Amino acid sequence: MAGCALAYGFGLVVAMLLPGLSIGDDFVCTRATYYGSPDCLGTPIDVEYKRIPCRYAGYNIVVKVKEHSKYPDYLAVVLLYQAGQYDVAAVEIWQEDCKQWRGMRRAYGAVFDVVTPPKGELKLRFQLASSVETTWVESKSVIPGEWKAGATYDSNVQLN
Repeated sequence: MAGCALAYGFGLVVAMLLPGLSIGDDFVCTRATYYGSPDCLGTPIDVEYKRIPCRYAGYNIVVKVKEHSKYPDYLAVVLLYQAGQYDVAAVEIWQEDCKQWRGMRRAYGAVFDVVTPPKGELKLRFQLASSVETTWVESKSVIPGEWKAGATYDSNVQLN
């Protein structure tokens, strides 16, 4: 997580850069945040959220297999270069043997995981949500059957 805070007079502006943070999520401010207003310690504050779209011109969504993944028993992924107004609300993995999509668990932040992932090449789809609509986008390429922890794979999907 990266962030910065500037306090001028009575206001406080905090910019949070955290993939996966959505409206309704909480974050905790430290004592240092309240340095100029010690009377506010321990009291709730109003927070205004504004989604600012990221821009990654020329980049597709990249699926990174998290380093703690254990082939072939546990797969955890994070999506990189997610541009546009959408948040990734869910990720599903194609289960070829029963011909259906299987939901991945949101482990934390923008990390999705699954215990005992399907064998062979893996196809993912992403549920994208905005304040206006929700839609599914399917990756145009696959994660190789013998995926590696720490590796990245191009989805051939680009969001704007």
